[in-house]
Amino acid sequence: MHNNLQITIDYKNGLPPYRQIINQITRAILANIYQTHDSLPSIRELSVKLGVAPLTVAKAYLHLEQLGLVKTKWGKGSFVTDNRKLKHKTRQAEIENELINQVSTMIRQTSLNHKRILKRLKKNLNMA
Repeated sequence: MHNNLQITIDYKNGLPPYRQIINQITRAILANIYQTHDSLPSIRELSVKLGVAPLTVAKAYLHLEQLGLVKTKWGKGSFVTDNRKLKHKTRQAEIENELINQVSTMIRQTSLNHKRILKRLKKNLNMA
């Protein structure tokens, strides 16, 4: 595992563990904590460290590969790609996802009417 990266799972925040792994690794790549060609922790290593099933980590790594942030080489591991072109696009998506996840969590925790909130949000953004 990369020395400067501490991945943790917070079971109280409402996000599934695989999504938390994706978000934290994506942030680390965007912040250049992980550089091009750096290896990610093995699926087994990270699953043991986090106390999650290996399939949870594998799902996160697959998603990161689909985003173009990592490349998995069978038998060798997962490595950060040369992703300079993807950084801006991914950073925008990360910000959007984080905002949506925070709002979704707040709505779930307070049992607010999500349809009414969406309607008011559209109105506030002059999109109605």
